[in-house]
Parts: sequence; C-alpha cells; structure tokens
Amino acid sequence: MRARPQTAAEVLLATIVEDSPEEEFSSGPRIDEGYGLSFDSDNYPTAYWKSPFLAFLQIDADAALVALLQLVDFCTERWAHVPGRRANDTSPGVTITLDSRGQRRFAGNAWVFDWPQSNSNRSGQLHCALAALAFWLCGQIGGGADVTPIIERLLQQSNSVGVLGALVNVGKHKQELFNGVLRPLLASRWLYEWDDWRVKEAGRFHFDGYSWARQGEAAFQMARRWVQAPYRQVTLGQIAISLITRDSEVAAFVSEAVSKWELPADAKENLECRILAAQLDAKNYEATSDGRLVFAYPEALLRDFEQYNATTAPTVQTLVGPYQCEKILAAARPLSSEEAAVLAGIFRATPNDTDSEEDRKRNARVAIAATLMVKAGEWLDGNADCKTEVKRVVLDVIASIGGTLEALRRLAIAGSGGDLTFAAHAVMHRWMQGGVAAKSWEAPLVRLLTSRDEQAVGRAMHIAHLNRVQLGTRWWQLLQLAVLWSGLSMLAPGYEDGPDVEARWRRWLQWLRGRRLDRVGIGFSAIDPLAVAGAVERLHRARWSRVDREERRLFRRPATARHSQGLDTQILGSAFSWLVGQRLPGPDGAKTDLDEQDRRLLLVLWAFEVWRLADHDEHRLPSSLAMRCWNAWR
Repeated sequence: MRARPQTAAEVLLATIVEDSPEEEFSSGPRIDEGYGLSFDSDNYPTAYWKSPFLAFLQIDADAALVALLQLVDFCTERWAHVPGRRANDTSPGVTITLDSRGQRRFAGNAWVFDWPQSNSNRSGQLHCALAALAFWLCGQIGGGADVTPIIERLLQQSNSVGVLGALVNVGKHKQELFNGVLRPLLASRWLYEWDDWRVKEAGRFHFDGYSWARQGEAAFQMARRWVQAPYRQVTLGQIAISLITRDSEVAAFVSEAVSKWELPADAKENLECRILAAQLDAKNYEATSDGRLVFAYPEALLRDFEQYNATTAPTVQTLVGPYQCEKILAAARPLSSEEAAVLAGIFRATPNDTDSEEDRKRNARVAIAATLMVKAGEWLDGNADCKTEVKRVVLDVIASIGGTLEALRRLAIAGSGGDLTFAAHAVMHRWMQGGVAAKSWEAPLVRLLTSRDEQAVGRAMHIAHLNRVQLGTRWWQLLQLAVLWSGLSMLAPGYEDGPDVEARWRRWLQWLRGRRLDRVGIGFSAIDPLAVAGAVERLHRARWSRVDREERRLFRRPATARHSQGLDTQILGSAFSWLVGQRLPGPDGAKTDLDEQDRRLLLVLWAFEVWRLADHDEHRLPSSLAMRCWNAWR
C-alpha cells in the first residue's frame, strides 16, 4: 500500500528531528550547532543527493515543500533561541517587501543565509535539504518549467533567511528571475552583504576536497561541479549592477529601495554602505567609446572616502608596521636618510597610550625602534632626540622581563607578542659592535636570553650564529649561558616547595643574569650539557633528601631512581634552533651544511638526551630536541 504524502512527511521529519531533545545552556552560539536534529555523520559534507527531500520533491512537490519549510523554520527557531544571539547580532533578520502582498520578516543572519552551501557535522540534514531544494528548482528551470509559483509560495510561507539563501542561488542560475518574482530581494542591503561574504570568504570552505576524495572519484567530481559551479561564484551585487545598467525599470526599483536604507552609525560600516548604494545607482555608470561601462564615485562620497583613509592611516600603519619592519631587518642594506626619516615619522605618530589597541601600538613602536637602531645608526647619530627615544623603548621592553618564577612562566606561555623578538635585533646589534659602548648592552642581552620567550631567544641566537666569527669567544659564552639557563630552569621550585627554595632559586637567577660575557679563553669545551644536567640531578637529589622524613616514606623512590630530567629541552631547542631546527638562511639567502663544530655540538646534545633516557625506572619518550638533533644529523 502506498503511504499518503502527509504520513510520509511526518515520518521523514520524525527521522530527522531528535526524538529526545535536551536544552543546552552556554554563553553563546557554537561554531557547529545541532538545532534539535538527530546526529547523522553521513550528511557531511553537504550535497543535494544526500537529502531524502530530493526524491520527495520529485515524487510529490507540494507535500515535500510543506515538510521542508517546517524543517527549516524549526531549525531557524532553534537558531534564534540560542542565548545571547540577539544581543551579539545587529542583524538577526531581514524584512522583505513582497510587492503588493505586504512585508515578511525572515529570521537569520549571514550564517543562516549560508546554510544551503555550508557543511555541518551536527545539522547536515538541514543543509542538504536546502541544497536539494536549490538543485530541484534549478532542474525544474532546466526542464522548461515555470518556477514562479513555487518561489512565490516559498517567499510567502517561509520565515527563514536560509530559504532566501537557496533562492538567491536559484536566481543566479537564471538571472531573469530577478526581473520578476525575485526582484524584492534586490532591495535588501543585508542580502548583498551576506552573499558577498558567502562568495568571497565562506566559499573557501564550502568544498571539502579531502572528505570528498575519500568517497570516490565520481562523488568528488559531482560535488566539485555543484559547489564550484560558475554561477555560484558571482555575487548578488554583480548581478544587480548588470541588471540596473540594462533595465531602467529594475534600476528605478533598486534606486528607490536603496534611498530608504538606514545608514549604520559606525564610520566604516557607514562608508561601506554608501559605497554599495553608489554602485547600485545606474547614474554612476558612464559608457566609454568602446561600449564598456565605467563606475565613477560621486564627488561627496569620494571626499569622505579619502578623509576616512587619512583618519585611519595611523591605525593601518600600526597594523602593517611590524610586518614591514621584518622585511627591512631581513634586507642586507641599511636605510637611507630619507627612509629613516619616514620611519621615524611613523614612530612619532604612533602614540604609546593605553586604549583598546595598546598591544598593537606598543608592538609597532618596538618594531620601528629596533629597526631604526639596526638599520639607521648614522641617521640616529644626527638625531639625538629620536635616538634617545628609540633606545628607551627597547630597554623598557627588556626591563619588563620579570625576575620572578610566575612572571617567567607567564612569558613562556603567552610570549611577548613579538616585542622581545624585535628587541633582540637591536640588543644583539649594539652588543656585537663591541667596545666600551657595547658594555651597557650586555646586561639587557643576558636578561633577554633568560626570558623564556622562545621566539626572541631563537632570533637572538640566530643573529649571533650568523656573526659567530666576529664574536669569537663571546659566541661560546652565549651557548654556555643557554645551557646554564636550561639547567636553572629545571631547578625552579614547584608548588609544593617552600619559600626558601624559591628565594634560593631567585638568587641563582640573579647570579646568572649578572654574568659577564667578555671572558677570554673560553671555547667549545665550555659547552657541556651532560655535566650541567648531572649537577642539576645532584641538586634535585639533595633537595629531596631535605624533605620531611614522613613524606619521603610516603613517596618512596628507589635508590637508583632519577630525580630530574636535567635540562629544559624547550630552552635548549630555542637556543640551538639555528642548529637543530629549520635553520634560517644567511645574508645571501643560502642554507649551508653543518661544519665540524656544528656536528660536535650535535653530539654533546645527543649525549645529554641519551643520559636523560637512561632511567631504568621510567619509560620516557625522546624529546622534541632529540628528534630535531636526529633530523639535523641526517
């Protein structure tokens, strides 16, 4: 017996909607929400043929459309129910005037508009159903059917922006629909913005090639043809511009609708909205001699655009400044006087205030200050005020490196946002110059190398490695300092240790940071990670022996058990990254092979790793340092 359409629709919806829903509470929407649907992993990635609605639409379109709209509206209601949705979204819906049939409100935002194309693990049935609707309508058009009554029904009966997202794609497939039944959609500012985002930004993630490749060549090619269809790469704005420049009736309709748009209060959004409105005005297009149409900004809008750019120029410079400084520091040539003056002007124009972008502005100032110190030394000598200021900025960053265990732990986890990495360039540059002037930069350099900022330490040691012939014995002193610091880091007190342990550790840190880097006679023999690791082990064993007898009895350790791993392999990895990592190229851009000294350093690091693993009471895995040593040796 053949099931009635109503019964089939009820059964279909019952299989898709979760039978025992539970209310989920969270501070905001998730990245991938279920919207009350049953989990079905087979519906990832989105494809029209994965939805039973495709066959249902082909068998009984009326009943299928009723069930599909029920499903979409149900999910849209669940979307709107998420706590904090309306508070965080300035556009939780869009109102469309459907000619003489009045207005309708469609709930949703850009994410809902993208439902017919986006992928989901938790709500794949919804996405596939909307994709099936769009595919079926396109198929009807291809077969010569008039889909106007169906689209009118969808616009009158749906309450979801998700359906509008599917209809816009159908209109892209047959653009003549925007001359008729889909013309009301050309009046909404939000649809232009959402579709622009869908095509230019979200579209990069619509086709999951890796997942489709696992489903066979046929499925891969079908999905690629559907997702990457040429008409889907065109934005609604491009279609509207094409229509208004060819059809005066559409141009008049769009112009009247645009004149009623409410401009946003935000300066950037206001300007973007006005630019879009100008692009949708047929009067702003002029025909050239070869028949092409050229868009011309209205003079008032152009003035406001230039004024906005001038106002935001300092912010833009703040954002791109560090990137540009990286390029300047990587170049071999110094800055010319003119270039240095321009960079100094940007430095002065970047205030060191405490507003919401404090970190970005500070990072830009540090980057420019370090770049001027390294690449514009002669110019700074002739500009004493600027020289004093950039030196102060760099030294302030170094002084911010904490001397407490907690401060160093925070720096190891969060880093310095690149501040110390740029400071490393300036400090190393001034220290390597030698002489009396370099003495004042010795203490900041030692403080930097004992900062736990892996990126900054790695950069400083890379610069030193490139200049190790010039540094002579000072090069070996830097390596020795790194090994000693990796051992001292392992002696840091734990949460169960008393205040006396931390006080002793801080004295050791103060002693290490007070070391001089100009001793003579030091060479390769001073680099002995294994000896330092053995000393750390003895200190840990002595610390254990001082623990309360009852506690030692409770946590008994075999006499041969290791008390410490000796050295901090992360610190060693950053200090020796020039040796065991992806080595940065030299001034000429070439990467040289390891020389004999480098191979000997690899062997002493490997000897420490062998010692670290030679613990019969524990089964330790090789550290990342060991793996990097092995790869460097090969």
